[in-house]
Amino acid sequence: MAILSARNHNVGHKQKSPTALHQNLSRSPSTSSIPISVQASLESIMDYILAHEEYSPPGRSGDNEKLKDQPEFDKLVYFGITKDQEKELWTIEARSLLETARNSNIPLQLDDADLFGKVNLSGYERLSMAAKKIIWAVVISQLDNEVTALENEMKVTNSNDIKRHREILEDGLQEEPKYLTEKNLELCCALVDYICAVVVRILTQSGESKSYQTSCIAVLSKFATKLKILCTESVKYARCSLDRFEELKHNEVFKALYPGMPSVQSNTYLGEDFENEKSEGKTGLFVSAVIGTSNSKEDDQRITTYALEMFCNRSVVHQIIKMILEGLTVSSVSGFPVNAFEISSLAYQVGFRDSPALLSQSRAGEIAVTSSPSIICRCFIAFSVLHQTALSIQKRHIDTPPGPPQDCQDSGSKTTIHWDWEKKASESTGSLTLQEMQDVITLAVPLICTCPRIGEFFTIVTLYFNSLVSAKEQIPERPPADFTTLWYLKTAAYDEENAGPLTEDVKPLSKCLMAQHRLLALEQGVDISTGQWEVLSAEAKSTAIAITREKFKKLEDRIDKEWTVDQMAIIVPCRRYALFVALICLILIMGGLIMGFTIHDRIAGVDPFQLASFCWLLAAFVILIAKSIRVENWPWRDFLLGRVVCRSLSELCSVISDVDAQHIITYLLHNERFTSLATRGPYNKPFLQRNRNGFSIDVKKVLFLFRT
Repeated sequence: MAILSARNHNVGHKQKSPTALHQNLSRSPSTSSIPISVQASLESIMDYILAHEEYSPPGRSGDNEKLKDQPEFDKLVYFGITKDQEKELWTIEARSLLETARNSNIPLQLDDADLFGKVNLSGYERLSMAAKKIIWAVVISQLDNEVTALENEMKVTNSNDIKRHREILEDGLQEEPKYLTEKNLELCCALVDYICAVVVRILTQSGESKSYQTSCIAVLSKFATKLKILCTESVKYARCSLDRFEELKHNEVFKALYPGMPSVQSNTYLGEDFENEKSEGKTGLFVSAVIGTSNSKEDDQRITTYALEMFCNRSVVHQIIKMILEGLTVSSVSGFPVNAFEISSLAYQVGFRDSPALLSQSRAGEIAVTSSPSIICRCFIAFSVLHQTALSIQKRHIDTPPGPPQDCQDSGSKTTIHWDWEKKASESTGSLTLQEMQDVITLAVPLICTCPRIGEFFTIVTLYFNSLVSAKEQIPERPPADFTTLWYLKTAAYDEENAGPLTEDVKPLSKCLMAQHRLLALEQGVDISTGQWEVLSAEAKSTAIAITREKFKKLEDRIDKEWTVDQMAIIVPCRRYALFVALICLILIMGGLIMGFTIHDRIAGVDPFQLASFCWLLAAFVILIAKSIRVENWPWRDFLLGRVVCRSLSELCSVISDVDAQHIITYLLHNERFTSLATRGPYNKPFLQRNRNGFSIDVKKVLFLFRT
């Protein structure tokens, strides 16, 4: 087998041992042997990798429960690798990833500065070309696994995915872009190693289950090995994968599905039907990836579990790697040059329940946002890896200061990273100018992983695992991480592209109001325009922000203690007001009685009890007005109990006059998923829970737009 040497870029025609081959293909990031809470072992990982030979469903270990000779995913024998070489390569890769997972206290970083070169236009072009080649290899692997599933009639594939992957490969082979023939194997292998190292660290720190950690490391070990092999001859192996699909299409046995598998739509489009699927507008599934069993037979249940565990989990990991790689390539969406980009993420406290929200801007300029605790927990791990790595690079820059940039003409490629990190009592702020591409990649990969879209896929990996194991073995959800942070990695060329009058009102995430906490300062009447904000002292900024946060916290505590949020109304205490009104009425009534008994005949021609009647009428009038001035309907029982049932926001604000209506709307929106309150009214569109008889949102939500 002819293998392209990753180090010297020469073509070798001599058969190499798998160990020698992997030494060329594998470039593990720097780690050490300090253990963490990773329970997986090399033996358990290799057992999972070889599950196609002997598989035990989760929670079943008896000999009678084992399946043998099952379909193998991420198989290498199609690409000229023997069974023995395959196993040895997997062992080497698994050992490397296991060491990376165990040493979570050691920063991950790429080591070879010469391989990646300096930060300049050429360096970014090389990185983009390598990432595109690996994405090509990912697509080959995805189609290859889908064909394997179809060959074995596994009900886990989606016709739209297969069609898309096939079209990508066919179009690429027709165009033959430059990146497919680029001699950059060593760069591709180093990139695969680092990306997999970051992903395995995030995955293994998301759950402490041994079987979960084992499956994650095993899937990544096989996938990393396959990507490196596919990068050796990208065009040849793409044709090989397409040929396998062509053979599958004409096999009559795949024109029918097994009955009984739950599915959304169980149409089969193969052969000529499949070729005409796009033109006819059909969008059915080959088979459905559904957590379930085909029927009650034990063999079918175990086979279904095997298919779901091996294919679905693997597909999600493939998608994570692909999305990371897309963040390292030039964006066709933004239209900017390869060296003009910003990647940024912002986690901030929303003010209620100490829950953070996460905003992210991708290289293409797309904004993703989430407040899901499970997603934010995964992204927090990525932030921790990023923070650890940034501090390591910062220390290296202090110990060995980098020299001046060599290419003064390529000022657009100047790349900086900035971070503000606050977790509990610890704070960290820093900014670095990066001159080595290895540092850019080292920081970019975990920063891309902080995107909510990728965090959602990390969460799905856990959900798939939990769906296949018993309740005892499931990975529990963790409480939301208590942290705030801002990270952005950008180039000077990106700032140049965004300069000008047309972009004054549209700013990237790194310059938005929330990124600089200006919205919180606005509550205290602080001038948050760019010029005024920058000249404020750090103490003034933090004071304004702290006051607003304290205000939100007090409001939340007050609501939790005093308010009752019902399905159609909000019940709030109003004892002081009710007692005050009752006291006035009591004074009028008692005053009238006193006048009736004490005046007697002192006033000629006047019946003193007429004065008492007048006082009583006045008391009735006062209490009537007092009950109607704040709410439309205030029943006597609620009035005597000192509470008000508010059925609209305006009523609530009239009762609780010391709370801003905008703060109440913010609280209701943020906590909607925790309450049963249904809303109606002219301004309830942001709310999801609606009812024609619900709580009326009759106060408009005010959005303040400020030029930054």
